Amino acid sequence: MQATDINLIALDRIPGPLRLSARVRYSQKAAPATVVQTDSDQIEVVFDQPLRRPARGQALVLYDGEIVIGGGVII
Repeated sequence: MQATDINLIALDRIPGPLRLSARVRYSQKAAPATVVQTDSDQIEVVFDQPLRRPARGQALVLYDGEIVIGGGVII
């Protein structure tokens, strides 16, 4: 999955592949994923287990434990 309009709160940039948790829906639990920053305003997220029906325009939020790393908009 890819997201754009990223806003990184805890980092200036994602330094290479980084293991984080990510959540797409408010009611969904954060799931383990690998995150790569592909451009200054874009990330690619590969979940360990496929997600059910992520939709374009939904928010994607990244976590390191309880700390919010940032997020973006799914494209």
